[in-house]
Amino acid sequence: MKSDLKLLDASLAGNPQAFGDIVRRYQSLICAIAYSATGDLGLSEDLAQETFVAAWTRLRELREPAKLRAWLCGIARNLISNSIRRRGRDITAQAEPLEQLRQTRGTAPPPREHAISKEEETILWRALEQIPETYREPMILYYREQQSVRRVAQALGLTQDAAKQRLSRGRRMLKDQVAVFVEKSLSRTGPKKAFTAAVLAAIPATAARAAGAAAVAAKGAAAAKSAAATGLGGWVLGPLLGLIGGFIGTVAGIENTKSPRERKFMVKMAWIISACVLVFLALLFFCRATLSSSARNVAWVLGGLWASYGIGLTALIIWANRRQSQIRRQDRNSGQLFRATKTGLWKSRINIILLLLFFGCVVLCLTSFYRLAQHRASQQNSKRFARPESLTLDNGLTVILLENHKENKVALESFYRAGFIHEPRGKAHISHVVEHMVIRCATRSYKPNESFMLLQKKGMANAETLPTFVHYDYILPSNELELALKIESERLTSIKFSEEILKQEIPKCLQEIEFVQNNPQAGLVKFGLVALSQTIRFGEHFVPVCAGTPRLTIQDVKRFHRKNYTPQSSLLIIVGDFDSQAAKRMVRKYLRNTPKAQPQPRVLVQISRDIRASWDFASDAVYLLYPGPGHDVNHRIALILFGNYLSARLSLDANLKKVTKISFCSNQLYPVGEFPFFIFAEAKKGEPIERVRPALKNLVGNALHDFNAVTFSHTKLALLSFMRSSLLEGGFAPPSMKHEMLLGQEAINLGVKELLRDGLSDKQFLSRLNDLDFKTAYKILKAHLSEQNEKKVIFLAAKEQSR
Repeated sequence: MKSDLKLLDASLAGNPQAFGDIVRRYQSLICAIAYSATGDLGLSEDLAQETFVAAWTRLRELREPAKLRAWLCGIARNLISNSIRRRGRDITAQAEPLEQLRQTRGTAPPPREHAISKEEETILWRALEQIPETYREPMILYYREQQSVRRVAQALGLTQDAAKQRLSRGRRMLKDQVAVFVEKSLSRTGPKKAFTAAVLAAIPATAARAAGAAAVAAKGAAAAKSAAATGLGGWVLGPLLGLIGGFIGTVAGIENTKSPRERKFMVKMAWIISACVLVFLALLFFCRATLSSSARNVAWVLGGLWASYGIGLTALIIWANRRQSQIRRQDRNSGQLFRATKTGLWKSRINIILLLLFFGCVVLCLTSFYRLAQHRASQQNSKRFARPESLTLDNGLTVILLENHKENKVALESFYRAGFIHEPRGKAHISHVVEHMVIRCATRSYKPNESFMLLQKKGMANAETLPTFVHYDYILPSNELELALKIESERLTSIKFSEEILKQEIPKCLQEIEFVQNNPQAGLVKFGLVALSQTIRFGEHFVPVCAGTPRLTIQDVKRFHRKNYTPQSSLLIIVGDFDSQAAKRMVRKYLRNTPKAQPQPRVLVQISRDIRASWDFASDAVYLLYPGPGHDVNHRIALILFGNYLSARLSLDANLKKVTKISFCSNQLYPVGEFPFFIFAEAKKGEPIERVRPALKNLVGNALHDFNAVTFSHTKLALLSFMRSSLLEGGFAPPSMKHEMLLGQEAINLGVKELLRDGLSDKQFLSRLNDLDFKTAYKILKAHLSEQNEKKVIFLAAKEQSR
């Protein structure tokens, strides 16, 4: 069993499965602590999930790995305290009377939702709440952990003798009959396998590092706001204290007047001073428009405003005091003085009006300064971190640029919608072959292999083909950005495909497939989608992925490149140490004249029936497919969120692992939309495919049943975090990852985000994601993932001759 230290190192490197091992190791402890404090099984598991999600985003804060258990317990207890505070009353007060539960038995949740019924849960907690928490926590853990004193002692950091003592005392506090019930009930209430999956679904692998970056960025923003608030503290308290003093002085002055004329004058002055304060606050709001100017201008404007306010108000008060003394002398000489009857602070209508006016001024003042602090904090953050810029050329090419000047490196990513689903009928695997050809073939200025070797010599060059796109990766010194753009331009406009290069690259493509088939840790997910596309798009019942590759011709390659490698279907990402304006000039210089091709219709793959086909792989596999959402944004987002959650469930299901080599499903890297929502499983050698499909189908049904509001919220938060955050901001990165590799990963992430938005702006996509609630999403999932909509495609290992 791996130590906590090793699991933490792997988790910090962005491995969610390692963090899943941490969750499995400590989930019983955290759930027991939460249940002992709240008395609510559902709430305790929700709080435990929140604990692990919070821990994932704050892993870098843990300075002493040996204290991981205590650190997790601390996070849990803080969340529990906050939850109880929010509810506003003791947790036991929320339990319904047992008589009421009996009357509402028909509304109880289905048995699968809870290991025990609601009535049993209520009785259980009524028995446990009588026991002090010191003894209650060990008892809950003991009966959930197969009655192992050793496990209880390890989890709570006690000696075995101390654990035994606490268990013995706790049990003695229960009556014999109740004790038996508590033992049996607690043994059925521990966190199930779905618990870990729910946590991992909230931190999908592709968003793990981004989630960490978001957490660090959020802390940075909070710190900036705190600093701004601290700096403005005296500024806010000054006028507030002045308003308080002015109000008290005004009320006292009115109450101590000596004649009707003097009272009338003081009331008039109260209104005048209040009007001056309101005008001053209005001017403060107006001055917010000047905050975009330089700091010196802002200081001059605000300084002048405060000086004018102070001088004017002081002059008005001095004049009012003199005028009041003059009125009092005149009334004394004329014999009109009287001892005014004091009406009391809360009885005078004038005082009440002034008091309301005062509180209105306070609210306006606080709002103004709070927004000012927010604006300053956001300004500080915008100066600290650059934001991506977007550029679209006349030929349709979209370019995203993100400056980062930490290191003299630049990463460039070229995305093309030229993946497996874009392959024509009978040309399976051509997208992968074209990827190899583009890298190796000659162009106008370079001989065969010359451009690739040059890029490798300068830095790094690579490429990958996926179902919906292919991407080319470059990481180079900053002064070589122009070289990469020139090569990319020539690959689009003057590439020279040759038979010689084709004969060299086809065996290399086949070697990659052979490596995947022979690797026990790998699977046919990617290459299986080649066959799936041919089957569901063109009705092919035998797909010769390996045998058909050598038959591809130069003409096939040229047609595929000409059709799919166009400016309209491409996306260029530049991240690193460069000047944005200079980079834009270089992009226009080399890529503006790339000819605009005829736009191709988007491929929307659908399926209407079950298919049983064969391929020339050595394994059997099955796909479960559901009708895709097409261009419906809400439906697409809901299915992506569920796919992220289901991915974690697939990797943890013991029954599925017994019969499959690997399983996979749609997620944010394999987004639905063009492709239908799919779940893929490759059978283990010797396992009949008939055993795989029921296990897969059962898992999907259970995952949909268990997908609740809390899991939805966590999964949605992870996707929001991925879409909003940057690996380059906040300094969040695995210690072992070099900065230049971080630039490359950030460039890939930006491209994935752009493709995930599918034509929507960042603001539009985030708005749709934010507005999607659990009720709407679950309704969408039930409609798409119903048993009636399910279609299956089974691929059996076969030779081409058996067609």
